Amino acid sequence: MQTDYIIPVIFEAWKEMQGKHLQDIRERGVPLRIAGDGRCDSPGFSAKYCTYTLIDLTTNAVIAFAVVCVTDAGSSPKMEVKGFQS
Repeated sequence: MQTDYIIPVIFEAWKEMQGKHLQDIRERGVPLRIAGDGRCDSPGFSAKYCTYTLIDLTTNAVIAFAVVCVTDAGSSPKMEVKGFQS
C-alpha cells in the first residue's frame, strides 16, 4: 500500500516543493549560500546508513537530501561524500 500509493505522492510533492524553492533562489539573483551535513545511524566505522542534507542558509529551507547505504559507498567513512555527490 505504501509503496504503491503513499510514497509516490510524497515524493512528487517533495519534487514540486524543491523545484519551487530552487526557482525562488534563481529569481533572488543573489549568491547561493548552502550548508551540508551527513548523519549516520551509528558513530564510527560501523554505520549502515547516512542521511545527507543540504540547506539554503538564507531561508533555512532543505533544498536536497540523500540516504546512502554503506553498500553503495563501499565503506562507512565514504558515505557522507557519496551523499554530498548525490
